[in-house]
Amino acid sequence: MVSLRAQAVHWALLLFLAVLFLSHYGYVRLLAACFDIRGAAAILFTQIHGIGYLLSRLAMPHALSIDPDLPVFPGGSPVLIPEALLLAALRVDPGYVRARGNLRGIAQRSNPPGSFQDGVTPPGDTTRFPPASRSRR
Repeated sequence: MVSLRAQAVHWALLLFLAVLFLSHYGYVRLLAACFDIRGAAAILFTQIHGIGYLLSRLAMPHALSIDPDLPVFPGGSPVLIPEALLLAALRVDPGYVRARGNLRGIAQRSNPPGSFQDGVTPPGDTTRFPPASRSRR
């Protein structure tokens, strides 16, 4: 687990911005109006589905919509189970990364210096793609 001292600046910034956000009258009115319409559970369930919807658009960009008609989930629904599991699976566990080495070390081992991980081959480099035969028959 990452020490609290290493995260102190980030937590302080989060706390400062939360206080700043809640001290602004316009945002307080907006939050009050939102929670008057729906409860916290409905907002949370709807947001989980919204994130799942946005992630699905990465695989299906042809179905993008500027104003999708997403349903509101006032309570739990079986539709939300796979979406919540996907969000939990996408979470990176810092303890696992530390046990296996840092991410930069993992990337360097899988892409040693001199390899081009973006697929660009430097001019004259024929180690990855040998030159094609120019003879035409």
